[in-house]
Amino acid sequence: MAYRYLRTSPRRSARLFRAGAALVGVGVTATLITLLPLFTSSEPLPRAFYIVCFLAPVGVGLILWGLLEVARTRSAIARQFADENAAGPEGQLPTA
Repeated sequence: MAYRYLRTSPRRSARLFRAGAALVGVGVTATLITLLPLFTSSEPLPRAFYIVCFLAPVGVGLILWGLLEVARTRSAIARQFADENAAGPEGQLPTA
């Protein structure tokens, strides 16, 4: 069955979700490492660690984008399925 209204593939959505999860993991790890000098009273970390902390919200954005793509894809498939099942025997929509 060919999906006419399908704009994205499930693989793309899964890739967005995985990439977002990886970025969240890296960002949260960097955040925890950045907080470590506060408890050990050691030297502050280089600025790069603070910049890497911003990957966590970027990852959350990618995850939400992937979930939105999945929802749009499923909605398009359901809409097409409903349109195909509403068609009459000749493929025409019934007229009232």
